[in-house]
Amino acid sequence: MSTEVQEMPEQGEIVLATITKVMDHGAYVTLDEYNDIQGFLHISEIAPGWIRSVSRFVKDGEKKVLLVKKVNLGRGDIDLSLKQVSKDQKNRS
Repeated sequence: MSTEVQEMPEQGEIVLATITKVMDHGAYVTLDEYNDIQGFLHISEIAPGWIRSVSRFVKDGEKKVLLVKKVNLGRGDIDLSLKQVSKDQKNRS
């Protein structure tokens, strides 16, 4: 059994992620710089205003620059935001 601790991003960090599964309520992603650990991009964090279809904004396999909104170490949950990333931060990819 491995005792290796998984490195996690910090709240407020900008990360590069790959969209792995688009759903009606958001998208699952893997964080490229963190051994592909999984995070979630909720529909309310994709774009300002009301969104009818998540798939109009993100596609499976697409790379996106995202902001880490919340990290729950106990549950291993990582909540991410696309709409809170500035244009300068998006140019990082």
